[in-house]
Amino acid sequence: MKTIELAKDIIFLCKKYGYEFNNTKIQKLLYLFVGFCLMNNIKDIYNIDEKPKLWPYGPVFPRVHKKFFVIKYTNQDTTTSIQDEKTRLILEKTVEKWGKISAGKLSAWSHIEDSPWDNLVKQGYEWNTEMDLEDIGDYFSLRVENVI
Repeated sequence: MKTIELAKDIIFLCKKYGYEFNNTKIQKLLYLFVGFCLMNNIKDIYNIDEKPKLWPYGPVFPRVHKKFFVIKYTNQDTTTSIQDEKTRLILEKTVEKWGKISAGKLSAWSHIEDSPWDNLVKQGYEWNTEMDLEDIGDYFSLRVENVI
């Protein structure tokens, strides 16, 4: 899976639902999607081309962050790039449920105590440290209500 393509899919779905979006919101929705894929045992997510990294405003996918203003204006068909039906459903439900929440609130949510981001910060990891997918999956499985 390519994070740039997933970001395009998220933007497409935000537009579909009439949700406002910015770089921060796309980052957090992408992080949520990854967490829900891990929770739902979507093996393909382990092949994602970029893992979230520890940034001051929460988990960030640097390539998406850098390219946001380019991909924001990409015209997309009426579908997402995801072929697998269950994975596509997870993405759709992630954006449908969480996309209505402001970027600031999503960022604050990603910082809550004992979240994967918070634990790395508490342990003194430097910014730009790659976040562990297993930690994210465990956290989502134990602390986040599934979207499907």
